[in-house]
Amino acid sequence: MKTQIAFLLMGFSLICLLPSCKSTGKEPENNVNSNHAYILYVGTYTSGSGNSHSEGIYVYRVNIDSTKFELLHTVKASNPSYLCLLQNKKFLFCVNENSPGQVSAYRVDSSYNLNFINSVPSWGNYPCYVSIDNTGKYILVANYGTGNFAMFGIGTDGRLTQALSVIQDQGKGPNASRQEGPHAHMIMPNPFNDRIYATDLGIDRVHCFSIDTLQKKLIGSTDSYATAPGSGPRHLAIHPSGRWMYVLSELAGTIEVVNVNPSNGRLENIQTISTVDSGENRYPGSADVHITPNGRYLYATNRGEINNIACFSIDPQTGRLSAIGHTLSGGRTPRNFCIDPSGRYLLVANQDSNNIVVFTIQNDGSLKEVYTFAVPMPVCLKFL
Repeated sequence: MKTQIAFLLMGFSLICLLPSCKSTGKEPENNVNSNHAYILYVGTYTSGSGNSHSEGIYVYRVNIDSTKFELLHTVKASNPSYLCLLQNKKFLFCVNENSPGQVSAYRVDSSYNLNFINSVPSWGNYPCYVSIDNTGKYILVANYGTGNFAMFGIGTDGRLTQALSVIQDQGKGPNASRQEGPHAHMIMPNPFNDRIYATDLGIDRVHCFSIDTLQKKLIGSTDSYATAPGSGPRHLAIHPSGRWMYVLSELAGTIEVVNVNPSNGRLENIQTISTVDSGENRYPGSADVHITPNGRYLYATNRGEINNIACFSIDPQTGRLSAIGHTLSGGRTPRNFCIDPSGRYLLVANQDSNNIVVFTIQNDGSLKEVYTFAVPMPVCLKFL
């Protein structure tokens, strides 16, 4: 969801925003090595949330150990607020979070620049999430404004088809200002089977969908998981073992831990835990949740006035969470974040302070800030 928070330009010098590098024409080098060197794509808001100075998607070469962030390319796009990469890393897709919304496709070239392929209507307003199914043949999109989920085909050349299937949610929740109707917020495949999970903040539901590959259609579930009334489920994460799911709710600032039935995908709650300290009365605005590759730790961001990252350990036998503590995000409105493939570093995008902050993940799961760099209105981080 696009946060309607007034934007005040902070005194961060945008020293990282160097002119785009020209294509070398060489084959891509290995983007991950022992020095934690990566290619990082950053999605941003370019309009509609304060006086954004962003131009679109930023492409960085990042060596986290040496604190080196080199801007390679700037790709002009309108509100590319969420990104995803095809498994073969040849194509990148983004939602354009506008009304009406769009979904756009890009080809990743040898210098990691993005070459535009095409855009199609998202079949709704303010799309806020995009993912790819396990076969790599379909794009899945959540349209927040209109409360629906859409599926699109991917051609061999990366070109997107028009919408193949749309599922429209109905209903509302007890929070009159935020749950006056359905608000689709996330849709992602379960990496362990053929099920698709989707959250709706407006009606307190997590759906379990599937794809009919013969009819090329997204199939709605007859059964969905109900979160606590008024909680507003936003994002979810699935444990590397596939046994548990963690549902982060934006309005309540909670994480619901649920068992995942391997035979039918049904969800059963085993724990609900808060992302904020006891006695905290400020609005949590919880945004994103991720698990370390080794499955030991889970992190969630809280926005609003709190601006921190909640840290938890995961019981390897039960999947239940235990609080470790909170770490300030190093900026305002921490939105999406990512954990590098080694599981050593956590990078958080602070939307309204124009910066990305890098933390080291300590042996006990706590976080230690190491440095920050400036990017205008960052809201999505994806490693190649």
